[in-house]
Amino acid sequence: MILTLFILLILPDTVILYLLEADKVVQPEALLAAYLAFMLVVLGPISRLCCYLIVGRDIAELYAFSLAIKHGDYRKAFILPNELEDEAEIIKLKRTLNWMAHSLFMRDRSQQQSIVKNEKLRLHYELLSVKDELTGLFNRRYFNEHLSRHVSEAMDENEDLSLLLIDVDNFKKVNDSLGHLEGDVLLKKLGTILLQSSRSGIDIPFRYGGDEFGIILPGIHSVAGYTIGCRIKHNYSKMAPGITSLSIGVASLKHTFEDVSTAKEELIKAADESVYMAKRSGKDSVIIEELKN
Repeated sequence: MILTLFILLILPDTVILYLLEADKVVQPEALLAAYLAFMLVVLGPISRLCCYLIVGRDIAELYAFSLAIKHGDYRKAFILPNELEDEAEIIKLKRTLNWMAHSLFMRDRSQQQSIVKNEKLRLHYELLSVKDELTGLFNRRYFNEHLSRHVSEAMDENEDLSLLLIDVDNFKKVNDSLGHLEGDVLLKKLGTILLQSSRSGIDIPFRYGGDEFGIILPGIHSVAGYTIGCRIKHNYSKMAPGITSLSIGVASLKHTFEDVSTAKEELIKAADESVYMAKRSGKDSVIIEELKN
């Protein structure tokens, strides 16, 4: 910049003074007029160039830095030399802005990590609220909420929907003779059998409470539900103590009800009655009861 100013301002003045002193100019007035005209022409560009070289470049960098921060790019930083005790104020400002951007970046990363952690905790506790702690199956709350949804969808789409309810026969004898720990182990094994007998992401195996279990079977008619119930009963008999068995009731939704609530209640009632029929008929059986209105 100094060299540019020297060439454009000082050098022409020196040359003109030399020419005037040496009396080599025939018409000094014309030369001075031409020089003034020349200076008027170049003064504006020279001024802008000087402003840019002195402060404009730094202001442009600060503006670009500010835009980056505005758009969340906190990794933006000025490239600066090693810090000195006596620095220009603009350099000090840039160092302060670098520190600010780094602080914002660290805070933003910490917040993002907290958001991810909180979301994981929310999903974890949400899952705990709908899962049975012992068996890992869905609980009664989840069953009630999702049976209503599936009944509504089945009625709207005129599709099949079956409900399979299960009661463990003589479960009290297991607790009395083998202990509650063995009873818990038995319920866990039954939960595993229900999971293995269900379509992942479609069927809803659940623990209704105590030794009562079930599966919501979307798109399944009671005949197919009966087959599933027989398979569950067979698999259970292979691993359970001889003093227990399963009474299973299967009911299929019929599209003869006007509202979802009534259809849901009648579906549960029909499946429950099928379980009691299995109990009364000697236990260790699967019974179908069609819904009628």
